[in-house]
Amino acid sequence: MRTIEEAPDPKAVVRSLGRVPLSGHETAAEHWFSLVYERAAVLAGALAAAGGLLGEPDEECSEVGPSGRAGGINPLASPVS
Repeated sequence: MRTIEEAPDPKAVVRSLGRVPLSGHETAAEHWFSLVYERAAVLAGALAAAGGLLGEPDEECSEVGPSGRAGGINPLASPVS
């Protein structure tokens, strides 16, 4: 059975569609929609893990990203020399 991996940025596809067409409420709408997308991604990952479908992260992608999930790169981390 094939495993799946969590998306590093669950809002990427929606963000590519452009700004929310709610005149005068774009900023608030984007904030709340963003929370919904993040929550949906977390729940999908939990369901995948519960079903044994979540793949193991690669060693090079095992750092915790700004969102608090593995697979991201922390832009605030100091570079490795």
